[in-house]
Amino acid sequence: MVGPVKIAWCFFIGVIGFTSAGANDELSWLELLQLAPHESIDDALLDPESVVSLHLQHRPLEDRDYDAFTKLRNLQMLKLNHNQLTKLDERILSLKALRVLDVSYNQLTTLPAGFAQLSGIENIALFDNDFASLPEAIGNLKKLDAIYLGRNARLNVAQSIEVLLRVPNLRYLGFGGLGLQLVPENIRGLRDLEDLFLAGNALQEIPDSLLSLSNLRYLTLSNNQITHIPDDIGRLGKLRGLILKNNPLKGGLTNHPFEVVR
Repeated sequence: MVGPVKIAWCFFIGVIGFTSAGANDELSWLELLQLAPHESIDDALLDPESVVSLHLQHRPLEDRDYDAFTKLRNLQMLKLNHNQLTKLDERILSLKALRVLDVSYNQLTTLPAGFAQLSGIENIALFDNDFASLPEAIGNLKKLDAIYLGRNARLNVAQSIEVLLRVPNLRYLGFGGLGLQLVPENIRGLRDLEDLFLAGNALQEIPDSLLSLSNLRYLTLSNNQITHIPDDIGRLGKLRGLILKNNPLKGGLTNHPFEVVR
């Protein structure tokens, strides 16, 4: 059985395999990721009330696609990745039941005005776009549990964190591939984080600000420039996994109850 954190980060890199499951309002977003999806608008419109998961990937969206969104009132998961999108049409705001949205690998710089109307969103993938700042509407998504923002080369990370500080229970956060040399100090305020992905940056050390995230269970720091592990890493009392592949580490780590992958 695939664990929840593994599922979350498989979604982050876009390689999760889907298995069949019935439509069920009680599914968690982690379970939604495993649903067998509809893969065309024509297929979805045969019985729009039953459509829970829809994948429209690797092709430009047409006007009829956005028109169809107004009929999919029970849609909970939508993947629009790899579509060369430069903007999202406001008709996406009609998807009031939406809980998982993947718009990664596009060319987006912003989200539609009124995006906070999608108040049920729990998981959103915005990585590999062209965001310079995180839209303020994200801070109004009070059910948001997971957000992936990596590989937005112009992203203001400190501003993004300020927006996310308004989200009450954020647990999964991805800031991979941003070239970060420092982690903004305001990350200390994200006290509910359980899984933080900072791979593919330019960090030379594990900053003290991360050691204040007392609920962290998984910290991924692969492909940085980290040379040592701080002596007080034990402050992360709930940590179960520290991922440090492809760092120029010196020395070892002993007497800690979590797994170190290096």
